[in-house]
Amino acid sequence: MSTTAEKIFLLRTKMLHLGIDAFIIPGSDPHMSEYTAAHWKKREFISGFTGSAGTVVVLVEEAGLWTDSRYYLQAEEELAGSGITLFKASEPDTPDYVDWIGERLNPGSKIAFEAEVFSIDAARKLSKKYKHYGITLDPNQTLLDDIWEGRPPLPENTIFVHETKYAGLSRKEKVENIRKKMRQQDASHYIITALDEIAWTLNLRGNDVPYNPVFHAYLIISLDAVYLFIDTHKISASIGKVLAEDDITVHLYTDIFKWIKDMPVESGLLFDPRTTNTKIYSLVPKEVIKIEKASIVQDLKGVKNQTEQEASERP
Repeated sequence: MSTTAEKIFLLRTKMLHLGIDAFIIPGSDPHMSEYTAAHWKKREFISGFTGSAGTVVVLVEEAGLWTDSRYYLQAEEELAGSGITLFKASEPDTPDYVDWIGERLNPGSKIAFEAEVFSIDAARKLSKKYKHYGITLDPNQTLLDDIWEGRPPLPENTIFVHETKYAGLSRKEKVENIRKKMRQQDASHYIITALDEIAWTLNLRGNDVPYNPVFHAYLIISLDAVYLFIDTHKISASIGKVLAEDDITVHLYTDIFKWIKDMPVESGLLFDPRTTNTKIYSLVPKEVIKIEKASIVQDLKGVKNQTEQEASERP
């Protein structure tokens, strides 16, 4: 097994070959989750830091990890001998990694990252900052894929039903409540990417992420259809039947990108820029009206129905 220093050397070799001066590695997955499946732990792979929150930046001569106060002691231990400097993000004098990079690169430099694990908001922050520096961004680099030997596959755990008697509302009722909110925003389509929001909307649960009852999927709700993008082997025959009865069509997990690219151009697409990844955003046809709002589902989840209230009051 390679050491952290050896992995960073391999990464820098690829960076130099491609003319990349900085590579940013967040700890998130394509759904902007803080807690992720092993398949998406790229920051942990390159740095050895196992905390749930943090970002690694690798330059040609320097590297740093930014994390919060929950992980200062842990990070110091796990980064020892790695050549990665710990930046205590909660401290007032600690520079933001965006500023830190800008102070070290010259005009004409190139910063790369992987669009699939960067939110729209995060990518915009980079673009806004670096356009004044004459620095270019390359969001289409998956440099770690080539050097991560033995990368764990995506989880293959089957999903299960969270019964309506516990949820308080059926998935059909939840979808209709979402559509009411969509109409108020003049949206014809709404993409849900956060895993907990998908699980809540569909009254389904999974075991893809340790200690979190979620599963990898994307969900698109239109005014007359629902599309679930998920690895189909996760769905049992009985759950497939239930979803079909509720007019939910199932598609392959990775088909979300083609669906977005080919979506009707007369659409109004509603999405949350904090949880939608940049790769999805880049594929939305330019003719589609983009409606950026905070998550509808997050608001609906925050209002507990009677069944949920009664459950929370039980000893």
